[in-house]
Amino acid sequence: MEDVNMKKSIIIIDDEMPSRESLKTFLAWENTDYYILREFDNGPEAIEFYNHNKVDIIITDIQMPTMDGLTLIKIVKSINKQQDIIVLSCHEKFSYAREAMRYGVNDYLIKDMLTEEDLLEALNKSNRQQEDLVVEKTPNTSLNLSIEKLLDEKDTFDCPPEVEAGYYVLFVIAFDVPMVTQDAMNCDMDFESIEKVRNALEVNLGITRERLAQKGNRQWVLLTEMNQVSSQLKYIYDSQSMATRVRKIISEMMFCDFTIGISRGFKGISDIIHRYEEASDACKYRVFLGENKNIFYNTVFTQMTNFNPNRLDEMIDKAHKYMEAGNLKAMLDTVESIYLEDIKGFMQYNYIRYVNARIISLLVDYIRRNDLSYGWVFGKDFIPLNELDDHNTIEEIIAWFSTIIKRIMEQNPSEEEQDYSLRVLQTIQLINKHYTEGIQLTDLSQRLGIHKVYLSRIFKEETGKNVTQYIQELKINDVKKMLTGANQSIQEIAETLNYSSPQQLSSVFKKETGMTPKAYKKLMFGKLVKASKLYS
Repeated sequence: MEDVNMKKSIIIIDDEMPSRESLKTFLAWENTDYYILREFDNGPEAIEFYNHNKVDIIITDIQMPTMDGLTLIKIVKSINKQQDIIVLSCHEKFSYAREAMRYGVNDYLIKDMLTEEDLLEALNKSNRQQEDLVVEKTPNTSLNLSIEKLLDEKDTFDCPPEVEAGYYVLFVIAFDVPMVTQDAMNCDMDFESIEKVRNALEVNLGITRERLAQKGNRQWVLLTEMNQVSSQLKYIYDSQSMATRVRKIISEMMFCDFTIGISRGFKGISDIIHRYEEASDACKYRVFLGENKNIFYNTVFTQMTNFNPNRLDEMIDKAHKYMEAGNLKAMLDTVESIYLEDIKGFMQYNYIRYVNARIISLLVDYIRRNDLSYGWVFGKDFIPLNELDDHNTIEEIIAWFSTIIKRIMEQNPSEEEQDYSLRVLQTIQLINKHYTEGIQLTDLSQRLGIHKVYLSRIFKEETGKNVTQYIQELKINDVKKMLTGANQSIQEIAETLNYSSPQQLSSVFKKETGMTPKAYKKLMFGKLVKASKLYS
């Protein structure tokens, strides 16, 4: 007989008996840290029991007779604000998910899409919010496997038999850093930060330093070694347990949210690049499944075949380009199409929150780079994120952004709205399209079929700048954006914007702004912190 004294208690509340029975057999509960204490088919009986018994986690449906799930959650939270609650429902309405999250539930799962990984992650998320975890070391070979080398397809890496016999799971750690909060200050993915985490992982978990590396923007990759697993549930449980330990260590040092994508387990390292792609893909789906979670590739593969997170990036990039070009109508149409994606329920709730943050970041960056007034655009001296949270429908959110975008454009009219001649307007359009490709005055004059001296003269007369200055200004604005946005190195920025070297970029940037790129980045983080405090 299992010892329940060391396990977390769960009560299930669902008016449908098949759903309760299904949940009772969904996991091999005896192999987890949880046990089902009681089950109820209605809210009032569950509340009566709750008032006289200790319950660690509540799993409840939404639509039930006598008392619906939202009412039950509200009553429970009035008794114990810290109570952990997981919603498990067949209802995918945005309004239900949004209201449940406002009441402070831990997760909102959909019955028809539920996987073992989902349920265990939701339970473990509740568990780690209740208490500090005991961090245990995990068995690792004494060999120093460099994950950086293993992921470099150009390298050939001969491994001893004991490495090939090992069983591994690969984590991709993607930092969910909002542009407008103080978390951005604490989540600078620099060399010093990753070194501190490497040391902590080695001391606390026995994971050698070489198994953690930075890969891409705001993304780390970690190779973990596990005991050979005998079942799917054992793999889920062991991987989830390790991810939770890793999360605890990083959270204590980085003070910001991040998503951990978890690959399928694998023996040996010959297939490691494929497993990295799995974990990386899992992270991308935080757009739909929610940020600051551990997401298994298995979950993505089973649930999310109809959704493409890359499409969202493409649409936001398109909206950004329209805004830079001053094409207000096209930008509004693009933003509207982003919000009207056919996504339901809690996935829609996560999607809307993610899109809100991305569009707000885009607008704030534009406002900052063009020296516009927060007061005029938002009607306040800070970014009123609470206004977005107060909207009940997608239509209201779209209308809010429409108002903000129109105010921005009123303060900063586009190039097309200026009184330029046709030739100068055509030149500006060409520059805006090709300035990162190294286009120069000679190229422009040849494309337009006019003499470069004449073009240079009329361009300076109408814009107040020569062509080189105009191009340089665009590139410097992009440098500013990249320094305060994604975590790109000076080398990467220089390559993107067609500078001959990082040194040339730094020299030009200092000449134009009076400070080095590093100093500018530090200054902007300081302003973000100030804006965050004003909002708070």
